[in-house]
Amino acid sequence: MTEGRDRGAAGELAPADRVRLGIDLYNARDLDGLVALIPDGFVHDMRGTGIPGMEVYVGPGAYRRFLEEWLEAFPESQLEIESIETAGEVVFAVIRQEMRGASGGVPVTFRYASVTSIRDGVGTASEFHTDLKRARERFNLLAGAAGA
Repeated sequence: MTEGRDRGAAGELAPADRVRLGIDLYNARDLDGLVALIPDGFVHDMRGTGIPGMEVYVGPGAYRRFLEEWLEAFPESQLEIESIETAGEVVFAVIRQEMRGASGGVPVTFRYASVTSIRDGVGTASEFHTDLKRARERFNLLAGAAGA
């Protein structure tokens, strides 16, 4: 398992760097750039956060809708990767999100893990969990299934 910033074959971003790029684009509010990374059929699964109303978003259009709704509720929000590791093309990242709600402005820290699957340099799915142990189990399962 690696934590370094690497480039894969033909100059493509390594899996962990694809996740870092997504975080950077989110923090810059470059939604066009972020959604451009999302292929048709990409699955963005927020159910593991336990947040009411969060669901599975499939494809770039649904992902953009999620981002716009999230940023409307939390216009001041920044993501920071606390740790990141890969096993083959599966990435496990612990993320801290500092944010303020649009209605009350109360600062909130949201800590969760993302498990992102990448195939041939393209993201296929991300799932998010506030239960870091459950996220680690999913990472290990997906990494094992991918033969990492």
